[in-house]
Amino acid sequence: MEKIDNLKRQRIEKLERIKELGVNPYPTKFERTGFVKDFKADFKDKKNVKVAGRIVSLRKMGKAAFFNVKDFSGRMQVYIQREAVGEENFKLFKCLDIGDFIGVSGYLFLTKTAEKSIHAEEIKVLTKSLKALPIVKEKETLTGEKIKYDEVSDIEFRYRQRYVDLNINEGSLEVFKKRSKIISFLRNYLLNVDFLEVETPVMQPLCGGAAAKPFETYHNALSMPLFLRIAPELYLKRIMVGGADRVFEIGRNFRNEGISTKHNPEFTMLELYQAYADYYDMMDLTESLITDCLKVINHGETLLNYGEHEIDFSNWTRIKMEDLFVKYAGIDFSLINNLAGIKKEADRLGVKYEDDTTSQKIYDHIFEEKIEHRLINPTIVYDFPKAWSPLAKENFHNPLIAERFEVFIAAREIGNAYSELNNPLDQKLRMEEQAQAKELGDDEACDVDYDYIRALEYGMAPCGGLGIGVDRLVMLFTNSQSIRDVILFPHLKKE
Repeated sequence: MEKIDNLKRQRIEKLERIKELGVNPYPTKFERTGFVKDFKADFKDKKNVKVAGRIVSLRKMGKAAFFNVKDFSGRMQVYIQREAVGEENFKLFKCLDIGDFIGVSGYLFLTKTAEKSIHAEEIKVLTKSLKALPIVKEKETLTGEKIKYDEVSDIEFRYRQRYVDLNINEGSLEVFKKRSKIISFLRNYLLNVDFLEVETPVMQPLCGGAAAKPFETYHNALSMPLFLRIAPELYLKRIMVGGADRVFEIGRNFRNEGISTKHNPEFTMLELYQAYADYYDMMDLTESLITDCLKVINHGETLLNYGEHEIDFSNWTRIKMEDLFVKYAGIDFSLINNLAGIKKEADRLGVKYEDDTTSQKIYDHIFEEKIEHRLINPTIVYDFPKAWSPLAKENFHNPLIAERFEVFIAAREIGNAYSELNNPLDQKLRMEEQAQAKELGDDEACDVDYDYIRALEYGMAPCGGLGIGVDRLVMLFTNSQSIRDVILFPHLKKE
């Protein structure tokens, strides 16, 4: 049984007093005439207004009071006086607390300190809150320093009770406003250059399109296992086979992997495909899409502060993967053609790995430890080994290399792109190699999708594809250091 604290008990008592006054504490609606930002922007003395929102501060003074009401656009001071609203309405007001939702009818006026305010003529309770929002307090540290604090300073509290965090930390709300603006920009940018927005299955009979461990479920009516998608790639390409010229999807993907500041098991991706384009076209599109998005978020500026770095989005770098390994790790790709060789190089560099790991994963470890932290300004790393890229087209002049690139900004991968493999015979062989790796214990390898092979046999136009991690892009553009800061409800262990 729930234990009720004194503050909650007091609020429940006020709730009962509201009912005794013949007032419904949870009415259906309130007709407002605008938002706080509108009243402030078009301020006219004595103008009649109706505003609704949450009480976020309250200063009672006997027969009068000042309080601030906050709606989605901002907050505004309200002055209420018993003589102006009447005895019964003032009794109702005395039953209200910080956190309650209220409707105010009155007129605009300037206080003696020239603060734009509302003089209340009537108030209506819209929602009586039973839990008090955290109040920012001041405490003294061991060194004598006075600092402000509240419950929402606890990062885990903020993630678990995001509804409180959004009320108290205006910075959090701004992050998610920017997130919405970023996604809207990405969508509108692509629609304006003739991309078709589509939706593909989230539950799939086979996992494919990326190297990742899936979440598995079971469909009772069909008597078959299904997987939450790790990527929409193979279905988007089926649409290209169907004759679409340019397609994209912004949606959730799911990977049954670890949680970190860069990874959440449920995340948002933008994935797109363009016919008659290659990975160089995708490089151009990537640079334009990300830079133009930043300008919208950053008031036209291409310089962005992220953590301790100032990042210049007017200065993109393109560099081959093999050149990076030579420059920062002293490894020549042409000399490393077997597992023993790359293990020897990892040992030389002091990079740890599991005895049963693959050469690709050792390369990944070397890249993460010796190279990635150097990629601060926007960098396109291109020409990956073909063996790492089962869905990318091989380079015509060097069949060991795939026409693939990844985008790195602020030492973090933001996107991945290919010249897409459209040879069904080659694709079948590569998928079968992946399936063999899965049988040998690689739980991130994918099965052979024979229906996708069949689709390619009908013919898919040459095309370029691009995937961008939306959450990581939002992290970058909002100076957020953890992916949990840009996902409203990130996954956490049970309380």
